[in-house]
Amino acid sequence: MSIMRDGKYYNDIYYVSGEYACPYRESPYYQMWQKAMMLIPKDLRLLEIGCGTGQFARMLMDNGYLSYVGFDFSEEAVRRAGKMLQNDDLVYLADAHESGSYTAEHDFIICLEAFEHIKDYEVIRHFTPGIEIVFTVPDFDDPAHIRYFKSINDVVDRYKNHFLFSHIEKFERWFICKATVV
Repeated sequence: MSIMRDGKYYNDIYYVSGEYACPYRESPYYQMWQKAMMLIPKDLRLLEIGCGTGQFARMLMDNGYLSYVGFDFSEEAVRRAGKMLQNDDLVYLADAHESGSYTAEHDFIICLEAFEHIKDYEVIRHFTPGIEIVFTVPDFDDPAHIRYFKSINDVVDRYKNHFLFSHIEKFERWFICKATVV
């Protein structure tokens, strides 16, 4: 495990890695995203925390999700996401740890591949009780991860005071979760 990284760290990754520029169907995350997408209602206003380069957002839009906004703390991610979505107004630069980052009106939160990189409890405290969330966390270590999980029980134990789980499954190297904020 590692220390929490800043936006510049991720800017550098996005500059050199092709996996964040490819169409979502070619992403190594595609199959996991398909499973996560099945847990997200189409008729709600979605907020994605840590939207990255917009690949998942593009996938949502191509599958009929009409109300989306996302943010990330990497300038390069936001720039690429605006381009991927062909709409800069759907993404903005913000830090999930700061309360002012939650400017979009939303009914549902998406947080894929993000909690392992951030001070998750500091972020969760900004969530409105009763709102639903879909999130993923990994079962593997990485230089950019400040935490990872070995089992479903580890995931539940970490978040049991913050979320009421309605779905949790292990898929390949991730835990895919749907829960209500308590």
